[in-house]
Amino acid sequence: MKSCFATAPRLVTRSALLESRIISVLIVVCLCGCRFFPESMFELAPESRLPRWFTIPKGLSRADVTVTMYCYVSPSGRSSTFWLLDKNGNTLAKVNTVTEGLEPYVSGNAKKNASGGYDQPSEMYPLYQVETANGITEVTEFKRMEPVFYISDDPQIRLKLGLVGSPNPANK
Repeated sequence: MKSCFATAPRLVTRSALLESRIISVLIVVCLCGCRFFPESMFELAPESRLPRWFTIPKGLSRADVTVTMYCYVSPSGRSSTFWLLDKNGNTLAKVNTVTEGLEPYVSGNAKKNASGGYDQPSEMYPLYQVETANGITEVTEFKRMEPVFYISDDPQIRLKLGLVGSPNPANK
């Protein structure tokens, strides 16, 4: 008569193998998964110009398109994906950018507290991010805490962010 304990080592081995596979998958998701789940999403303000990465298709005007920005944070840094959409939500173009720095640039009067946060978050606005794709650098501006962004051509802001000159207006 066989003992039921004779199969116990085989069960432990299978259990350990399954556990190590689950842990491996979780590690991969933690390291790479951030790229698939946006940290935040924004819409380009209707009064803002389009980023220079995009060209409005013939037959459409600026009022016929919108831009959605998805921001990602991963162990290798920050990035964004910009989607040019028509009024029906159809994708006309998509651009992936590299976002400079570990966090947006604060130009307001806010000072970080001992915990690294802000006691008065409204004082940290406007915020700016430097986005680069295909050799073209744009500055995105967040004027207040809302899901809206603008493209900034302010030469003083560009200089403060280390960008020389203003963007080429011929490529608007």
